[in-house]
Amino acid sequence: MQISNKIQILCKKLFSLKVLFIFSGIASTIWFLVRVIPKPSRATYPCMRAAAPVISSFIIYLLGITSSMYGLKLIRKLTGWKVLVGAAVLSFGMFLLIVRNPEAASADSTLISAADIIPNMPVGTGTGAIPGRVVWVWDPEATDGTLTNNSDGNYWYQKTDQDVVDQMFEDGLRKLAGVDEVSVAWDTLFTAFNRAHGLGNVAYSTGEKIVIKINLTTSCCSVDGTNKTQWFDRMDTSPHVLLALLRQLVNVVGVAEADITLGDPYRRFSNIHWDHLVSEFPDVNYIDDLGIDGRVATERSAYHELFFSDGQHSTTLPQCYLDAAYMINVPALKAHDAAGITFAAKNHQGSIIEDDDGNSSQSAMFMHYSFPSTDPGPKKFRQLVDYMGHEYLGGNTLLILVDGLWSSGNWSAELLRWQMPPFNNDYPNSLILAQDPVALESVCYDFFLEEFKNKPSNIKYPYFDGTGDYILQAASSDYWPDDVEYDPENDGTPIGSLGVAEHWNNGTDKQYSVNLGMEKGIELVSVPDTLVKYTAPSAVKHLQSLRELDARLSPNPSGRDVKLSLTLDRSSDIDVKIFNTAGQLVYSLHSPELAPGYQNISIRHNLSPGIYIVNIIGISDSGRQTGQLKLVVNK
Repeated sequence: MQISNKIQILCKKLFSLKVLFIFSGIASTIWFLVRVIPKPSRATYPCMRAAAPVISSFIIYLLGITSSMYGLKLIRKLTGWKVLVGAAVLSFGMFLLIVRNPEAASADSTLISAADIIPNMPVGTGTGAIPGRVVWVWDPEATDGTLTNNSDGNYWYQKTDQDVVDQMFEDGLRKLAGVDEVSVAWDTLFTAFNRAHGLGNVAYSTGEKIVIKINLTTSCCSVDGTNKTQWFDRMDTSPHVLLALLRQLVNVVGVAEADITLGDPYRRFSNIHWDHLVSEFPDVNYIDDLGIDGRVATERSAYHELFFSDGQHSTTLPQCYLDAAYMINVPALKAHDAAGITFAAKNHQGSIIEDDDGNSSQSAMFMHYSFPSTDPGPKKFRQLVDYMGHEYLGGNTLLILVDGLWSSGNWSAELLRWQMPPFNNDYPNSLILAQDPVALESVCYDFFLEEFKNKPSNIKYPYFDGTGDYILQAASSDYWPDDVEYDPENDGTPIGSLGVAEHWNNGTDKQYSVNLGMEKGIELVSVPDTLVKYTAPSAVKHLQSLRELDARLSPNPSGRDVKLSLTLDRSSDIDVKIFNTAGQLVYSLHSPELAPGYQNISIRHNLSPGIYIVNIIGISDSGRQTGQLKLVVNK
């Protein structure tokens, strides 16, 4: 009898689950058709991807039941079923053609190899209080590496030490500005920003508004009202990093809470972040898509403000961006199955919206056509350059603070432990700060190239051919497509160099040109300072930037043969001396009595792959001329 009762109970439960499954499947299919048929691009929205397993399971179930129980003849007689099956087949076909997005697997995309990455060849002009400086702060005590991330009390946002994060951020600010006092650091950063914008040598002024753009991608599909209902294990910008930032702005800089707007404009500001911030800073304007339960709904600008430079689209921007004197960009640290990587520049995919989308249905899928997963290779239109150069986006950014406490291998934000030293199978526990947006993207990109170099090809997103294309284009117009001129305000004035781009020498030393003693390029400053060292060779004697001799090396990077081209204003003897980064002389050449004018000197060497300093000395009756170049040997 007991067994019979249990069987009956089990059957009832199974029946209830079956009914729930059928109704969920019908609702999901109808929703998919209603949303996608008017605009097929919506099929790749994150919420559509989240619904895809329910839709596909229901359709397979429905087709299986109808074919096995009724047969094709009976299906023709049952008009209702015929319509439903037809709709199911239609939606399934659309699902396969659209939702099965080629961006989702790098197996469908062209990949570069680690050998294609050329180290220490700076492009562009550094910006910021200390041009080209990026600060990397690492403290393994920031998070609990033993977390299970699968139950309440053990999720990522519950396993962070706020005091450690506060100290990390303060240390990073002081290093970024090159000063000892954090209040002076803020003054230095504000002054550098205002000076660059033609506003004079002034720091923050009371009443100026600051907008903070964060990344809350996972709230697209995981929040009911303001309560998180699923994806608790998926990371977004950490509430702990935001609290550290607010404490600095309010308590150190003196910004009024009411003058701060913080959020991801078209994503929900769930209680996970709200509860961590609002008790200490209740008067901050926390924006999101709806504006319920104390949040402020995002208001769009009255007119289109951003005009993509390929001429295909334009968009409004959040009005709070236009009202702010400064922006602070706080992205998460993730790879991406369409863009390859997603840091500060791509964080602004969350700042744009199509006119006929509601705040809660915002997606930037209409701008995915220019990502390297679908348009690989160099010198292609990249909308991220427009974000970096726009006057209300990258152009108004005082500080970029990358939240690298956690990391993920994709936009869907499952936690990723990093294997490269010094992380060694722990979470990154890092903050990365910069005022130079190009240098910032370069450094974060290098971290991902190193971490992903041994990953399977189907998830090796940072190695998409063209992932770093936007970084070079933001650094120099030499890398722009022939038919594109970046002018995101559409005012007839193209952008200039937004910063300096460069790859580090290797993933172990993580040294950029300034770390190696050169005058120009990226400088990566680490906390603690033992992570990235300065190893300027003794050959560097402040002869930087070819102060007298007009000379260049080609090709550079080079193999065994390289040509030194120079222009002489008088007859001269030329001495060429090549040093390694340890300061050892490894090659020398003497070319006597070269005539005035344009000259080529052939250098044939047997140097090992690496970075070298080339000192050039011209000796004539009138005195000496000097020059210094960097040579990269790659084979």
